[in-house]
Amino acid sequence: NVVAVEIHQATTTSSDISMNLSLSAVRTATATPYYLTGGPVKPLRVRTYQAGTSTWSALTEATYLIDTEPASTANFAITEVMYHPSDPDANEFSLGYTDADDFEFIEFMNIGPKTIDLQGVYLYGAIDFDFSTSLLGRTLAPGARVLIVARKPAFDLRYGAGKPVAGSYKGHLNNAGDQILLYTPTGSIIRNFTYDDVLPWPTTADGTGFSLVRTAPTGNLGDDQPATAWRASVYPGGSPGIVDLHKYATWKFNQGVTLDNGDEDADGLPNTLEYCLGGNIYEMDQPRNITSGSALFTVASVTTRYTTISCTRRELLGDVTFYAEGSPNLTGPWTTSSTVFVSATSNGDGTETLLYRSALPQSNPVARGLFRIRTVIAP
Repeated sequence: NVVAVEIHQATTTSSDISMNLSLSAVRTATATPYYLTGGPVKPLRVRTYQAGTSTWSALTEATYLIDTEPASTANFAITEVMYHPSDPDANEFSLGYTDADDFEFIEFMNIGPKTIDLQGVYLYGAIDFDFSTSLLGRTLAPGARVLIVARKPAFDLRYGAGKPVAGSYKGHLNNAGDQILLYTPTGSIIRNFTYDDVLPWPTTADGTGFSLVRTAPTGNLGDDQPATAWRASVYPGGSPGIVDLHKYATWKFNQGVTLDNGDEDADGLPNTLEYCLGGNIYEMDQPRNITSGSALFTVASVTTRYTTISCTRRELLGDVTFYAEGSPNLTGPWTTSSTVFVSATSNGDGTETLLYRSALPQSNPVARGLFRIRTVIAP
């Protein structure tokens, strides 16, 4: 008896079906199915026409999620925690934000390949928050981050408006350590970890302005708990809503650098290289220059000696690319095919040592030539 179906996108501004027909379609009972595209959230209103009574049914409303999956341990991670912010400055204090706790925040990230649904996901315990009340809607795209904060006006004052803030939570994080529990709508635990303010946890996150940052978020629940899974943020204040990496412009400002090619400590390393290599512009540290040598490597089951080149690099660089290049002479051409990356080893001081080898063994005459490390800072 149903001979037609009318489907159109719902709006929050009008209940009149005739006012929103931009996505409407009339389908007979034998028509091609109506496929939903776009999204990820598609609210629809549907009604049917009954030939026997020559009437339309009442509108039925439903919300469909397209290419979206529920939030879970596998796709939703806690990536940054500011549990003990720095004290309010004079301006913040004068505007009524007198408690450092007002500037707390927690950052989450979608680490999965699909958009996730945050409807009904909640935190309960030291802090309470329900993502059903999110100011940003119910879904989170792959790779995207979302924040919940102690007091949004205070957060906006310190970090600027426009950050992906879902809302303000109830309660506060304990400066001496606390448990953070994140649940699915049905009460299953997504994330459960307890941070601390003493070693081996990063102590600079306890009131000096730095945050806790998850080094490599994974889909395993237990991976959050070890202190070794967390580090202090690169800069005071943390990096809410963005990846926590070094940026040359920020380093340059903090160091008071005015000339990119300046050499304040006269160690032969210009300021740009001091940044890339992890040096100190006020301390002579020539050992950071490139070093060469030779070592045995087993390649294709054959062990022989290769030329090696190595250098230090500042860890967590967000705007620098390192290239190891070789050439038969100074005029080039310089190519990366002449070298092979071997390893990057952390030195425990904010730097790591990069090791490369020549593509050909020293026994091969063609392998003889020159090698260099080239760094490129992205604008």
